[in-house]
Amino acid sequence: MKRGLLCSLLCLVFAAPTLAQDAMPETPLDGAPDIPDYLDVPDVSQELPLMDDALSAIFTGKTHRGYYDIYGVRNGENNFSEVMNEDGSTVHTRDGVVSKGRWRTKGPVVCFSYDDDLNGGCFSIYLRGNCHYAYSRSARAFIAVSVIDDAVPTCEKPYV
Repeated sequence: MKRGLLCSLLCLVFAAPTLAQDAMPETPLDGAPDIPDYLDVPDVSQELPLMDDALSAIFTGKTHRGYYDIYGVRNGENNFSEVMNEDGSTVHTRDGVVSKGRWRTKGPVVCFSYDDDLNGGCFSIYLRGNCHYAYSRSARAFIAVSVIDDAVPTCEKPYV
C-alpha cells in the first residue's frame, strides 16, 4: 500500500506542472472551505511557523477543514476534515474514508500518526489570516491549507 501511495505521489509530482495550468474552479468544492488560491504561500526562509502553546491552541479540541494541494492541483478528492481531540486522538476524513490516529505538538511541529494505511508525518504550521498552511519538512513543500471548522477563510499575507 505504501509503495502505491509513493508511486501516486511521484506521478502527481511529475504531472503537476501540466495539471496546474488548468484553471481553478470558481466555486468552492463540496465540503471544502472557500479558501482563496494560495499560490503565494508563506516564505519559510522569511516567516516563522507557529510554536509550542500557539501551535497547540489551534489544534486542541478543534476541527480543521481544508484541502491538500500538490503544486496547485485542487480537486474534490483532496478535501479533508480532521478532528483533534484534547486527549491526543484524531479522526481524519477524506473522500469518505475515516482514519483514526494520534496527534501531538512539539516545538515548531505538529505530528500525526494513524492506525491504518493513511500516511502521517510532522508539519510546521504557518498562519496567514486564519488559514493554516502545513509545510512538510520531508517533502520540503506546503501540502495542505485549512481553517478551523465554520470559519470564513481570510488568507491575507501578513504585513511586515
